Amino acid sequence: KLLHSILVFALAVGVLSGLCPAKPAEAKSVSAFHANAIYCDGRYVYYIGIYSGVPYDGIRRLDTKTGKIKKIFEKEGKYYGIFEDIVVKGKYIYFTWNRKGAAVDEKYVYRIGKNGKNAKKLAAGCDIKLVGNRIYYTKCKVVNDKYDGVCTKPVGEASMKLDGSNKRSEKGIKYNWNSSSPDTAGDYRGNTTAVTGNYYYYFNNNFHDLMRIHLKTGKEKKLYTCDSDEKIDSVFVHKDAVIVRVSYNFDGVIYENIKLIYV
Repeated sequence: KLLHSILVFALAVGVLSGLCPAKPAEAKSVSAFHANAIYCDGRYVYYIGIYSGVPYDGIRRLDTKTGKIKKIFEKEGKYYGIFEDIVVKGKYIYFTWNRKGAAVDEKYVYRIGKNGKNAKKLAAGCDIKLVGNRIYYTKCKVVNDKYDGVCTKPVGEASMKLDGSNKRSEKGIKYNWNSSSPDTAGDYRGNTTAVTGNYYYYFNNNFHDLMRIHLKTGKEKKLYTCDSDEKIDSVFVHKDAVIVRVSYNFDGVIYENIKLIYV
């Protein structure tokens, strides 16, 4: 039975083409693209794909039940624009999108349907967080900076309704962001531990092992060990599916993959 076998889908090498083996004995590669910002929504994991260390590759959806991956949004070519931040609520996906790519730093908050249609620009900004029925974000404007060139600069904290209306300024600094450091512009690091039902999930062996302990019995189990050059940096749990994100350094560039484990 699928959910009673251990199955790891590594988003590393190869292209998904309807691949969903029944009971593989080893980890299977199902995508050529790495994962940056990710968001769990029920049985699905929405994530931003990375190509050559940059989040160029649009929005993907991973089905935790079948292991299949679906392309949700690729605008104007596979490697056009940089995608950051991603959150999901109701029928929509909210994300930050720099449509001009690495050449010009212009960040905007967008909303799109889960079917990948009806993309709508909501505001100039980044670092989005959803609280209730409002989006909190860093309000930005595009300037020609003396040192950074044409780039997005934060001008304060703000919030708006989910459709982009009723914008207002917010007092206090809720989220830190630096225009010169793209990694801080919306890379959701995820949870370093997780408690779901009767289990507590955590990392061991210098972030190489994913462990699970039963809260009542204290029984401990190792679920997954990443490669020696990798480290686990976040874990998400949905029923019998556990999603871990691992990172590794290649030629000075940090790459991140998400891996799906059934327990």
